[in-house]
Amino acid sequence: MPRRYPHGYAKRIGSGADQSTPGHTPKRRRDAGTSSSRRRRWCRTTGSTAVWKDGGCWGLASGGGQQIPVFSALGAKCTVLDYNDDQLESERIVSRREGYDVDIVKADMTRPLPFADETFDIIFNPASLCYVEKVEPIIRECWRILKGNGVLMITFENGINYITDPEDEGRICQSLPFNPLEDPSLYSREDGYQFSHSFSEQIGGLIRAGFTLTDVYEDTNGYGLLHELNIPSFWAVRAVKK
Repeated sequence: MPRRYPHGYAKRIGSGADQSTPGHTPKRRRDAGTSSSRRRRWCRTTGSTAVWKDGGCWGLASGGGQQIPVFSALGAKCTVLDYNDDQLESERIVSRREGYDVDIVKADMTRPLPFADETFDIIFNPASLCYVEKVEPIIRECWRILKGNGVLMITFENGINYITDPEDEGRICQSLPFNPLEDPSLYSREDGYQFSHSFSEQIGGLIRAGFTLTDVYEDTNGYGLLHELNIPSFWAVRAVKK
């Protein structure tokens, strides 16, 4: 059965498959980790904001004018990469309204990315890797593009949204991995191609790329039965390139 992830949330970014649906505007949900205390903790870097102005902050699949305004307000020079034209246009609208500068790049994050080695001090990636089949090549690109002692802030899903019934979260109805390229019945026109990923792929992928994990926390969908039962759906990870 097609699975909404998480409950109607979809953000179109580059994937290994054609996930776009002409004429369809995906629904959105909040990103994992939005409490004020978590935001304060998550914005800590290896140095002051004056340090990150040289290399700046790269928002990976982070268009839409949600995260980049925060980094800009903290003094970072920002670049945002996304695959969806609507997301990029939203970023332009918000940047004009709020008066911050941002370099906007349209690219598919499953392909080699258009940045030189050791370009950025910070990489921020909201919950979006659910739209790509393979996450480790992207993690390795983050390692390549990040400066030494740079910080990667990345969000992973833990698979819970894929095994439960979207209409009845108390019912487990789907096995893992969730991959519509292998099982076309899992494809949803509403939310496009989505993929579950294992702990080994995601956390193990960071370790194999060379990152040092310095902080983690879990978060829920923000609503629904899983949220009411305090069952996490996401892992947020802070990792450093030593």
